[in-house]
Amino acid sequence: MSTTTNFTPSSIEATRILDDLLNLRLYETENVDWIEKAIITRLWLAADAEQHISTDLTSLLEWLSGTLEKLRDSLSGTACHAAQTVLVAYHVQSSK
Repeated sequence: MSTTTNFTPSSIEATRILDDLLNLRLYETENVDWIEKAIITRLWLAADAEQHISTDLTSLLEWLSGTLEKLRDSLSGTACHAAQTVLVAYHVQSSK
């Protein structure tokens, strides 16, 4: 079963809100569980956006790299697996 998400202006707003949440609230709390959830959700939204707007994977990976630099510790194994799953799914979908 294949599901696709229509990338809408509300999705663009959601990415901005998640960026604000991460930058203004979550990083300073050091609540790793919430930070990881926000990062994976933001990554999923951005990867989905790649299919609908004229940006490239490089900008997504730059965002992820900059985000990871702000963390005190590495992402958990579960969060890394989720991030890899999102990126692989994006790659498979974009290469069709």
